[in-house]
Amino acid sequence: VWSAAYTVTFDNGGSTTEVLVPQNSAIGSRLPTVPSKKGYTFGGWFSGDTQLTAETVISGDVTYTAKWTAITYTIAFNANDGTGTMESITATYDQEVTLPKNTFTRAGYTFNGWGSYAGTSYGSYKDEDAVKNLASEQGKTVTLYAAWKGLPVTVTLKLNYEGAADITRTGVVGNNYN
Repeated sequence: VWSAAYTVTFDNGGSTTEVLVPQNSAIGSRLPTVPSKKGYTFGGWFSGDTQLTAETVISGDVTYTAKWTAITYTIAFNANDGTGTMESITATYDQEVTLPKNTFTRAGYTFNGWGSYAGTSYGSYKDEDAVKNLASEQGKTVTLYAAWKGLPVTVTLKLNYEGAADITRTGVVGNNYN
């Protein structure tokens, strides 16, 4: 330990690390490892508007704070056996975004929300729900799939012989019935 050293404090949103640097010398290799924070990219260590680099000369006790930038990601929409198109939207981590109203259609079915996988029949999100943090990686695309619920259908069988009663069955589009 040097007799004449300054304390450099690194504040990462509540957790701090301190290192000693010889007076009036560059911080050099004493920089801490690059921290990580889910949903954010690290933008450097700052004291006010001044960014710390390995070449920064330390001339007194000082605190540097981590600068974080929320990642952005894309939410895409898949018709999941339906028809139509919908534009993707951009979202930012830790900020709510409103899902658009579904414009896909599917004959014999009604929209049943947005799901996270193809073939889903029940969605985790409804039309125009507020969502956030669907992705934590910069530039990732998350796809939401239209969930479809079959509409009821009634089928009447007219038997082709005298005295036979019609047989009527009700079912749901996409399902078997007896």
